Amino acid sequence: MNSKKEMVAAATTEEKIIAAKNAPILAEELEVRIDSYSDKSYTVVVYWNPRVAMAKLTQKYGDNWSKSIKLLDKKSAETPFYAVCSIKAVDENGTEIIREDVGEDDISPKNASSDALKRAAMNFIPAAQALYTIPTLRIPVSKLGLSVSGKANVKEAVKFKRHFVQSITFAEGASGVFVKAIQIAEEETGNVVCEYTSKRTAITTKASANLLELKAQMAIAGVSEEEILERYKKGFRVSSLDEIADTDNLFESAKKWLDGKAKKKPASKSSVNEQLKGTGKKEA
Repeated sequence: MNSKKEMVAAATTEEKIIAAKNAPILAEELEVRIDSYSDKSYTVVVYWNPRVAMAKLTQKYGDNWSKSIKLLDKKSAETPFYAVCSIKAVDENGTEIIREDVGEDDISPKNASSDALKRAAMNFIPAAQALYTIPTLRIPVSKLGLSVSGKANVKEAVKFKRHFVQSITFAEGASGVFVKAIQIAEEETGNVVCEYTSKRTAITTKASANLLELKAQMAIAGVSEEEILERYKKGFRVSSLDEIADTDNLFESAKKWLDGKAKKKPASKSSVNEQLKGTGKKEA
């Protein structure tokens, strides 16, 4: 029978293969901007930047990818800047994949080029495509402790507010990868001001290796199933370890949390007593 150490090593290897293939996007790799205003609320948009896009391509393909960007001629002063980005990658089977897309921007050719790069990269990174499955995220100004009304007043009140993605999880459904849950927080206070949980059903196909590693880490950290579910059920509505194991970003979050728990775990009184048995010493 394989030892726990061997099982954890095998699970870790499998997890790395899964992570490299899906290249999930972490919460800290995403950005949030205000998009529109209404009478008592405003909407925000979640997006990734070109730096993250290139990092994810490298995570998935190593050095076996390249890009070329061409700025198109501007037809008139009124038309936007357009750019075309072509990305070529070679997968583990030696198959060459080429995808391209067009980006645009009303003000800057640089922004148009960045937009083209992000759009082309989305063809390779399912988690990036999944950002489009997030519905309109509307935040009442009352969530910020403000009491204003009127579109102009709301815009003035929140124009200097900054937001960040507190947490995000992805899952795979019948029609591809989608955002399962997301929390948006306000930067100044750190308070969560918007939460969304998808009602789509995830397909559980890859949890076995992840679940094995998760349970092994729980044993090392001394964390019970009830304790880890209590940590994640409020924000992410999970009801089983399988859901944590099958959701890439949630799985990564749980691993980091358990690792921290294991490092901080002191020797229990019972374990100290066991060590002192037969030595004639007493615990101080």
